Amino acid sequence: MADFHEVDWQNASVQDRIEPNKALFRLLTQLSRKLDVHFDVLLKEAQEKPVSTALDPHGNFEKGKIAKERSRKIHEWIARNHFAWAQEEEPELFQVPRKSDWDQFLENAAFQDGLAVVNPLGFGIASRLPPEEMGGVTLRIGQAYGFELVADSQGQVVAFEEFGGAWHPLPLGETKESLKADLKLGKNQLPRTGKGKAMPLYEHHDSGPHRFIFVVREGGKLPVDWKSITKLAKTTPLFVYQAKTYVI
Repeated sequence: MADFHEVDWQNASVQDRIEPNKALFRLLTQLSRKLDVHFDVLLKEAQEKPVSTALDPHGNFEKGKIAKERSRKIHEWIARNHFAWAQEEEPELFQVPRKSDWDQFLENAAFQDGLAVVNPLGFGIASRLPPEEMGGVTLRIGQAYGFELVADSQGQVVAFEEFGGAWHPLPLGETKESLKADLKLGKNQLPRTGKGKAMPLYEHHDSGPHRFIFVVREGGKLPVDWKSITKLAKTTPLFVYQAKTYVI
């Protein structure tokens, strides 16, 4: 093992990899329960290949006897997507924070112009040029706000809100399950009712900086979770819009 960077999978001996491999198996098992996702689904995603069709496909993994490349990929997948949790469970195995696939997607995104924070109740548009030190359009607790997205073509949009380092899906319709909306050419008010009427949003508790990401796919459908979006972005052009608010 490397003292400075967790496990050196490439150079560690078979014996040195056994206990870390067992830990990876335990973590994936716990994640399966925690996320309510079948173990094989997580394993396939983590190791980037289908699960073996052998009679006992997980026996060697549970015993800590898997190839170093599989170990490396599973380790990195957990570190990218569940680092904080994994560090609490196995601090020696997870020492160096990674960027999640979602963070990497946003870092590589070419942000588009055309998204503004607005007042959906008709009392005027919130400042598009907020003081730089506030980090976004300034809103008061309980103040109504919404978004106006100017689209160059038809498509679909999904949105996410970040606060305190955590990302949450932002419903764009009348229910919490309405996580995406169809876009028309030109101005689109979001969120909106099924009849196209703008719906107000309110922040009642969380003062401080908020970040919003709107992902658009022109002429096609979008998934609603960020993991699927990051995968889709590898093969399909997606357009990313950003807005920030500061709630006082």
